[in-house]
This record gives sequence, structure tokens and C-alpha cells, in this order.
Amino acid sequence: MSEQDTLAKRFHEGLCLAAGGDYDRARTAFLDCVLADPGCGEFVQEFLVNLAMWFPPGRQPASLPKGDAEEPIRQAAAQANWAEVLRQGPRLLANHPWHVATLLALADACEAQGHGDAEACYLTTAMQAASDDIRIQRRAGQAFGRLRKYNEALACWRQVESRNHHDEEAPRMIATLIIARSRLRAGLQDSDDAQGRPAQATPARRHSEPYTRFVIGNADALAQSAAQPPGLSLSPIQQFEAAIRERPSIPELYLRLAQTYLDKERDYDAERLLAKGREATDRDARVQQMWEDVTLLRHARRVEIAQQELKAKDSPQTREAVNQATKDRDRVEMEIFLGRCKREPDNARSHFELGLRLQRAEKLRDACQQFEKALAHAGQRGPAALELGRCLEKLGEVPQALRHYRLAAESATSADQLEEKKESLYRAGKLALRIKLARLAQRYLAQLLRIDPNHRNAAVLMQGT
Repeated sequence: MSEQDTLAKRFHEGLCLAAGGDYDRARTAFLDCVLADPGCGEFVQEFLVNLAMWFPPGRQPASLPKGDAEEPIRQAAAQANWAEVLRQGPRLLANHPWHVATLLALADACEAQGHGDAEACYLTTAMQAASDDIRIQRRAGQAFGRLRKYNEALACWRQVESRNHHDEEAPRMIATLIIARSRLRAGLQDSDDAQGRPAQATPARRHSEPYTRFVIGNADALAQSAAQPPGLSLSPIQQFEAAIRERPSIPELYLRLAQTYLDKERDYDAERLLAKGREATDRDARVQQMWEDVTLLRHARRVEIAQQELKAKDSPQTREAVNQATKDRDRVEMEIFLGRCKREPDNARSHFELGLRLQRAEKLRDACQQFEKALAHAGQRGPAALELGRCLEKLGEVPQALRHYRLAAESATSADQLEEKKESLYRAGKLALRIKLARLAQRYLAQLLRIDPNHRNAAVLMQGT
């Protein structure tokens, strides 16, 4: 019997024990599974659910034993020794399932190792264990957004907002997540992703807009205070619309109503409202940002719809509709990212996004300038170096292109940058082979094949060296 079969059998045994109410023995079975495969979300979920049955939240286990059993885990986490955290953490939870620090350390370890489902399980349990801790809600909201679990992320940020009406990050994240969820439901790719994959709505990948002019405590209270016709009960949307008519210069009202529209997939109404709000609030930074995001979403949807119509019926009219929708999208995106670069000249993400649009328009020299500006920020260095390498290769500047492919591969250090690293190594190997640097090409391709032994194109190139 293979190790995988043995593990599956042990997991099935744990499920049967838990179904029969033998949570203690099931705990041991699930612990074996989690230790053997710490990245399996199904194993972690059943392990934690069984622990919750064995020790419900209201029945806390005894305190940690003397000598602080948490200390080895804390030290391992501080040293980024994630393998040790994943080895020690579940063992501690097996006896102390609501130990928040250990749950968070395990979530960190899973994030570092790219185990998204397991990370979400640990964070969910941490929120149950410390339901009043707004810091954990914030942290979980960020993680769920990154993992594209948008409903869970929205629930966290709404908890943050409800407990602190002056919080400046929560409304922005709620708007960002609603837009991201709308894109996902529509089957659209997020233009924020350099590789064309749906982007994760993490704060690190979003712009930090200033919140300097308007600080309003509670938009819901403002909406409820709006005058209502006698004997008539207004819906939440009608209350916000009435509040905007009475107080048209308050940005929060536009943001909240636009969020509500987007939640109901009324993106046209959201775009129209925010366009009005830009003028009424003297182009408040948050309203401007949300209007731009919704505008990008709507133009991407128009292209998607036109492409679907072309697939259904190929005709001169449908082809022209795709061309026109694409031109409109490209024009609007260029205008928006040019504006963002002017407003925030030090925002590396905006320069990177503008570079992508210039690259798509075959304005390669201009694109190179934007990618070079994005290189200054560590978070953008890998993607910017890869795109800069592509532009330079098209321009025939081979040594510079090779240098930037190498930089892109070296900069891709986190688990979610694996595809970027593979692409950079592949392009570096292919380019080195093209200019007769066979030994250098072998080095890049060998590194790629160590990461992905099944990379067919790399294997073919390696045979050619």
C-alpha cells in the first residue's frame, strides 16, 4: 500500500470515529493526517472541526503546561522556520484547540508555503476563538481577499467597519472586494494581474489612497437621518439616495451606495453615481479611485460580452463590436493609469499598470520607462523585470533582456510567484540558447526543471543544448 493510500485510509478512519462520537481517537487520526500533509485543506478542516466538537468554545481546555509549550513555535515562526511550525503547531492544538497564537502562527506558515485552504481554516478558527479581536478580523479579511474568498473577506471587513466607524481602510477594502467579486462572477480576468490571471484583492496590490479631507463617522446613520416622507418606509438604497440629495458633498455616502449597487450587480448605476460623486465631492481620492475601478470593470465586461457574441455568431458586425469595445477599453485604461501616475508619481504599481497598457499598444520604449520606475519597489520588481525583459527582447536589446529575465527569476521568492519565476527562467534559457550561450541556457533550464520536472517546453529546449 502506498503512502498516499495509507494516509487516505487513516483519514477515513478519523471520519468514521468522529461520526460515531469518538472525538478523542478521531483527534489522533486527523492529527496524523495533518502532520503528514500540512497543506491539505480537507485534513486541516476536519482536524479543527473535530477539536471543536471535542472541546467546544465554551469549554476551554486547561492552560498551557509549565515551561510554555508555545515557545518553540514562537521561535520557529520568528525564524521563518515554517516546517517546524507546521510540525509543532498541530500537536499543541490537539490539546489546546483555541490557542490563538498557535492558530495564527500556523496560518502564517501556510501562507508562506502556499497552502491557501489550510491557511483559511486556521484563520477561521482563530476568529472563533477571539471573536472580539478586531486585529484578527482585519488580518483574516486581508488573507481571505488574497485567497479570493470574497464573501468571507467582506464579512470580516464589515465587522471591522461596524466596530470602528472611523476606520479608513475598511470602506476601501469593502469596495475593492465587491468589485473583485463582481469580476469573478462575470468570469473576467483582473487587469491588475501581470500574467492575465485573476488577481487577489490584497491590500499590498492596491493603491493607498489618502483619506485627508472627509472624516465621517457612520454613513448608515447619515442615511437613516435623511428626511423620509410621512407614512412611507424607505429601503436602504432609497435612504442613501435621499441622504445624497440632502448632503451631496459627503464622500462616504457615495462610497456606501456604490458598494450596495455593486453588491446587487448594478455596476452601471455604481459608475453613474460615482461619476456624479467625483464632481460633488471635489474629486475626493476615494470616490475617484472607486469610480476608476468600476469604470475598468465595466469596460472589461463590454469586451467580454462582445467576445461571447462573436463566438456565438461570427459576422462583420460582431467582429467590429469586439474591435470597438477593445479600443474603448484600451483608451480608458490608458487615461486612468496615466492619471494615477500623475497623482502618485511614486506609486510603483501605477507605473507597472501603465507600462502594461503601453506594451499592449506596442509603445515599447515608453513601456520600458514605466517598468523601470516600477523596479524601484520590491513588491513590483519581479513582474516589472519580466515585462521589461519582454519589451527589450522585442526591441532587440538581448543582453539587457537576459539580465532582466534573470532579475525577475531572482526576485520571485514567494510561493504565489512560482509561475512568474518559471516564466522568467524559461525565457532566460530560451534567449541564452538563441544567442549561442548553451552553458548558460542549461543552467536556467535545469533550475526550471528542478522546480517543474514536467515543464515540456523546458525539456525540449534542454535537449537542444
